[in-house]
Amino acid sequence: MKRLGGVRIESVLEQLAAFAPIRLVYRRHNGSFRLHGVRVLDRAALSEVAHPGATTRRATTLASARQVVSRLTHPAAQSIRELIEEPASAMLDERIVTALAGLAQLVESGDVIPLRAFSAKVLGSSKAFSPIRNHVERLVGPIEHLGIRDWGGLVLMGGAGMLSCAKGDIGIDPFRYIGCSSEDILGMQHLQVPEHGVLLVENLTPFHSCIDQVSRDRSLLVVWSGGFPNRGVTQLIQAAASAKARIRVWCDLDLSGVRIARLVHKQTGGTAEPVLMQPDVVRTASRGCKLSEVQLRNIERDLESHPDDILSETLRALLERGEWFEQETLLSKIPELIRL
Repeated sequence: MKRLGGVRIESVLEQLAAFAPIRLVYRRHNGSFRLHGVRVLDRAALSEVAHPGATTRRATTLASARQVVSRLTHPAAQSIRELIEEPASAMLDERIVTALAGLAQLVESGDVIPLRAFSAKVLGSSKAFSPIRNHVERLVGPIEHLGIRDWGGLVLMGGAGMLSCAKGDIGIDPFRYIGCSSEDILGMQHLQVPEHGVLLVENLTPFHSCIDQVSRDRSLLVVWSGGFPNRGVTQLIQAAASAKARIRVWCDLDLSGVRIARLVHKQTGGTAEPVLMQPDVVRTASRGCKLSEVQLRNIERDLESHPDDILSETLRALLERGEWFEQETLLSKIPELIRL
């Protein structure tokens, strides 16, 4: 509008006001009237003037997305469903709604897919997701936790243990850590679990730190979850549960970390134990990140829906502190964790 010049701007706005739901506000100035402000009377109707048919397309896209996510059971997918079902979602760009539904389906499947492949599959173009990525991540958090990873379905393990596959056995002990594709783990015939069981760690830096701590006493299998477990990680921990092995899970102290721990707890038939995730850890932690308004609302909504689930008290403690805590701030507690 600045390029039009003051006189032309007023003329264009007067033409717009004849058709769009806006009001022009004038004030007297030196014996004449000067344009003072513009008030929007109906935002949705103004949007329809600017983008004819967009309201109908948004409504159709939203109805389709709600139907797609209605029966999903993964906690992250359910969180996206709750978001899409909110009245405010009617104002979301249709690309964002479509991407959210695609992310819910992806995390439900447990698959991992590169960013460009996801964008092409869900939005029709490999570059379509980039302009809306920041908005989507403000709503659901890092997309890497939901299965958007350019390195594919990878399972990283260290410490001790033995994988028996169709073409031979793989001992973990000789290596600092090893990586297998999810497909290889899905074809695993047997898992030999060490004496102290399995420790599942959400983030990569804490995973490496745990590996360093067990390098001398190799009696623990440490597995990196990379956010929500992919199909390979799920297969691994379920095999450990079938062997009656002890399973522990350690994640960030935030809603996403709590949901990962709850999912693993469910996948192992209720045997997996969250560690370094109790309310007293929240209360005594020293360095946290302030909870955003979106994070606060999501935690409150989760407590309303799941007041008695495991780690609910941890979520209440997070609300009391007004902060969340990364695993990296608790690295000094790893020796204590290994001894638990």
